[in-house]
Amino acid sequence: MCWPMRLIIWFIIFLLYPLSSLAVSEFAVADSFRFEGRTVSNESPVPAVIINIYLDDKRIKQLLTSRQGTFVLYLRYNKEYTLELVKKGFFIEKVVIDTKVSDKLVKEGGIDIAIDNDIPVFEIYPEIKAETFDKPILYYVYNERNYYFEVDRRRSKPVSGLAGQIKGIKNRSANAEYKQALNLIKVNNLVEAYISLKKVLELSPSHAQAIARLKEVENQLKGTDSLDRAYENFIRKADELRKAGKNYQAQMLYKRAAMINSKDAYAASYVHRIDSLLSYQYSEERMSLTVCVPKAMLLSKAANSMKRLIITQSL
Repeated sequence: MCWPMRLIIWFIIFLLYPLSSLAVSEFAVADSFRFEGRTVSNESPVPAVIINIYLDDKRIKQLLTSRQGTFVLYLRYNKEYTLELVKKGFFIEKVVIDTKVSDKLVKEGGIDIAIDNDIPVFEIYPEIKAETFDKPILYYVYNERNYYFEVDRRRSKPVSGLAGQIKGIKNRSANAEYKQALNLIKVNNLVEAYISLKKVLELSPSHAQAIARLKEVENQLKGTDSLDRAYENFIRKADELRKAGKNYQAQMLYKRAAMINSKDAYAASYVHRIDSLLSYQYSEERMSLTVCVPKAMLLSKAANSMKRLIITQSL
């Protein structure tokens, strides 16, 4: 990517980042209703997912999910919206929201709000077939009797097996990481062991052995400044890498710092900001938008992006 585009994208990220607690597609319009969703993986929220919204094969909106994976759409009745979900490290997938409702429901006031709509996203693993995502995987339709959106199983692909497969892959990865943590404990590298055990619990939150070992390592580190020094070192190096434009490497160090001190907002905020940047770049690269063009065109694209893309901060 050329430097002017990189600077413009960073400007978009930091200007719009603090605006709201939700990613919102637009304000309410006549004959529309509010659709609240969340992107998830194995029931855990997935933040910084780009959502490209299509109607009649034309992209009409783009937004980015919040740090809790939340987003809001205002949708018109009797339309079929296609949502393309894009995030680095995840399969690009499409889901369809069919807003067809009866005239009777519209006359009675329509849908006030549609809440609790979790949309699964799936990480890329070699064991998962990419062709699974060639067509929309889920179709959501409105159940007028029970007043909520549900998956139309006739048109949707069975994703429960896919989610179970990914969970199994993560559990195997967690066990491998746990063995690495034990080796670090043996050589008394407690800071790295602490981080490694945190990684295990990210992959498998109920890993009983990792939970127990983490408590032991925490007790051994009590009364020392080892974690504080490691945190400060990670932050310093991450800041240097970020300023040098090495965003991916910086994000890895911010993640390590956040594992050490999850209560400090600095590292976590940069993890999300860089995640947002990488997701945006990944989405636009696919559409051949991130190319070096004359300055006037760059500014025009930036202005359009600022109108189109809303990037948010959690409460």
